[in-house]
Amino acid sequence: LSLHDALPILLLVDETHRLPKRKNISWMGEFDKCCRKLNMKPETTNTLDWIVKSSKHRILFYDKEQSIKASDISPEEFANSLSKTKIKEYTLTSQMRCEGGKLYIDYLDKILKCTVNSKEQIQNYDIKVFVDPNEMINSIKELNEKFGLCRNVAGYAWEWKTKGKSLEEIKSEGLYDIKLGNKTYPWNMTNKEWILRKESINEIGCIHTTQGYDLNYVGVILGKEIDYDPINNQILIYPDNFYDTNVKKGSSPEELKRYIINSYKVMMERGIKGCYIYACNKNMNEYLKKYFN
Repeated sequence: LSLHDALPILLLVDETHRLPKRKNISWMGEFDKCCRKLNMKPETTNTLDWIVKSSKHRILFYDKEQSIKASDISPEEFANSLSKTKIKEYTLTSQMRCEGGKLYIDYLDKILKCTVNSKEQIQNYDIKVFVDPNEMINSIKELNEKFGLCRNVAGYAWEWKTKGKSLEEIKSEGLYDIKLGNKTYPWNMTNKEWILRKESINEIGCIHTTQGYDLNYVGVILGKEIDYDPINNQILIYPDNFYDTNVKKGSSPEELKRYIINSYKVMMERGIKGCYIYACNKNMNEYLKKYFN
């Protein structure tokens, strides 16, 4: 972004919660350069500040519960960046993605926050919790043959050993990232338009390849970094089992927990027709089965 004599009259910004600040980003130099061009201090500026300064009017779509990493602007920073502007706030009360509708979205939110009181029957939406992860993965593959745009995704609970490797190298060296039972899988072979590649059905995607996309069916694998404590009715996070260093770096335990839960919630909302689920930790899987099966 840069200032011009004639500013854009109106800017529409989707996923405003993903606008970055100067934290855990690989392009610090470009960030600083843009701040200086706009006469702003890099240390106290975020990209929403750029947008406010470079436009006359803005429509911002913002959902704090879809923030998934430390570089995202926080709700407090969001409010501060808009504090000197005139604001009209509207709440979207429905969504057009999944056929489970608002009931499913709200129900999922309560389950992941451990505030659910009773089991809900979600109409017109296919939800299953599996005891065998490979059965779930194969079910998604079969649905992909029928509907197209069905993918398996997971939390970042496995190292990315195949990063930068070609498919030929992976096969010849016997590499893999994720082992579930007696089956092995690579992480997504690309970050760009992974959802749209036919070959992606044989890979496991992550939050960074799925956020912002719609799928017909999504299979979500919850890794060993997330568990459920049945005695205290709370979600537990094990940072040592989480491998996204850009999310972990500079995040407090509570922030990390929020980012991980938000990531799973986002992935579990990707499916239009249904969501299939498997959790590696037994207590987590049993907890989800209690409310979804």
